[in-house]
Amino acid sequence: MPSRRAFLSTTLAASLAAHSLAADPPEKRWASELKRIATEDAAKSPPKNAVVFAGSSTIRLWNLQRDFPALSLVNRGFGGSTIPDNTAFIPQLIAPLKPRAIVFYAGDNDLAAKGASSEKTADDFKSFVASLDAALPTKVPIVFLSIKPSIKRWALRPLQEDANRRIAEFTKSAPERFHFIDLSPTLLAKDGKPDASLFEKDGLHVNTTAYARWAPLVTAALRELNVE
Repeated sequence: MPSRRAFLSTTLAASLAAHSLAADPPEKRWASELKRIATEDAAKSPPKNAVVFAGSSTIRLWNLQRDFPALSLVNRGFGGSTIPDNTAFIPQLIAPLKPRAIVFYAGDNDLAAKGASSEKTADDFKSFVASLDAALPTKVPIVFLSIKPSIKRWALRPLQEDANRRIAEFTKSAPERFHFIDLSPTLLAKDGKPDASLFEKDGLHVNTTAYARWAPLVTAALRELNVE
C-alpha cells in the first residue's frame, strides 16, 4: 500500500488532471480510482445499510475505522473529485449500498477550478441531493462538512465562505434531514488564519489531529439525525 506522502502526491496530480481533462467522461478520468474501489470491495464486501462517507480526498484520506470504531461505515471518497464527479457515480458507488446516511465532503476542488463560482458549487450540491433521491427508495439523512479553510487555498476563502453560506441555507430547508457542520473553528488559529499544525506539508490536506476534532462533530450530527 502506498505511503500517505505518495498518496497525497498522486491525489494532487489527479486533481490537476481532472481540471485539465474536464471534457473527458467521468469513467475515463477516474478509471484508476474506480479500479481501486472495485478491488477493495472484492477483497471485503462493503456492508449495506451503513453510513457512507463520500466526497474528495478529505474523505478518502480519513482513517474512519480509527475515529468511528463503533460505526458501520463505508469510505467512498476519491481524491481530486468534485461534487459533479460524486453525483455521476451515485448509481455505481453509493446507491447499491443502500446507505442509512451519508457524510459528504466536496467543493474544495470545485472552487479551485478555473471560472468556478460559489453559486454553481451550491447548485451542484443540490443536484447531488436530487440525484441521490432519484437513485434511492427513501431520502437518506446527509451531513455536509463545510468546505474547509486551508493554507494552500487561502486566497479562495471568500468563495468558500459564500458557497458554504449558500449550502447551509439549503440544508436549513429540511433540518430533520440535513446537518451542516462548519469546520472553520476546528482549523483556524487565534489570528484567524489556518493553523499549520493541523495540516500536512502540502498545506491542503489535514492531519490526524484535525480529523480527531471532526469526529465528535460528525457523531453528534448523526445522532441529531437519529442515525446511530
